[in-house]
Amino acid sequence: DLGIYDDQYNENCIKNGSPYVDKFKIIKKSKNTHIIIDLEELCGYTTFVKNNCLYLHFESVESTDKKVIVIDAGHGGSDVGAASGSTYEKDINIDVARYVKQKLYKNYLVLFTRDGDSLPSVEERADFVNKIRPKAFVSIHCNDSDVDLATGIEVLYNQSDSRKHGSKWLADKILKNIIETTNAKNRGLVYGREIHIVRHSKVPVALVELGFMSNTDEVKKLKSKAYQKKCAAGIANA
Repeated sequence: DLGIYDDQYNENCIKNGSPYVDKFKIIKKSKNTHIIIDLEELCGYTTFVKNNCLYLHFESVESTDKKVIVIDAGHGGSDVGAASGSTYEKDINIDVARYVKQKLYKNYLVLFTRDGDSLPSVEERADFVNKIRPKAFVSIHCNDSDVDLATGIEVLYNQSDSRKHGSKWLADKILKNIIETTNAKNRGLVYGREIHIVRHSKVPVALVELGFMSNTDEVKKLKSKAYQKKCAAGIANA
């Protein structure tokens, strides 16, 4: 999304030096301009700005030497998740996911199940992960409760994964780290059998509930960029 459209956004100003880019197109929508890039194969990407130019670096999942991590920002699109006034869980989830990527991208190839305000189904998310078979799969959510004073962080795991470094091991590491970085209440590990992406994941999976949108004090923290970065650091350090 490039803001208000003018002549500087056209095919002549875009230089493609990547073997993974098949084609791109520029679309004007209302007052915004979108560049849509079609890739030859599944890639992760990073961005940086240099000399007033935006660069995108693509890295193939098939050929990378890095370990692959998939981050799932829960909900999205028309599914806002839990809400507190005009604050939506889906937005907190994607913000934290992006901070996690910032922590990991130098040593890992990080992929998202959604990168923007889209709504892939839970089946699509699980199928995406099981096709790629990453080293780990982390889903980021915020909690909700009928009890206004409910507070703290919990992590769901796949209890049917009995591997030494499987789902419970991953969930436990994340929980310990994120409690250390946030000093939040530790609500412990929780069976995730009711959650489709947890139940159907074929790789180590952890679903992190960062805090309660129903708790006024906790949602103030969850909205804070500083607190989101603490949550992201706890996840990434695992």
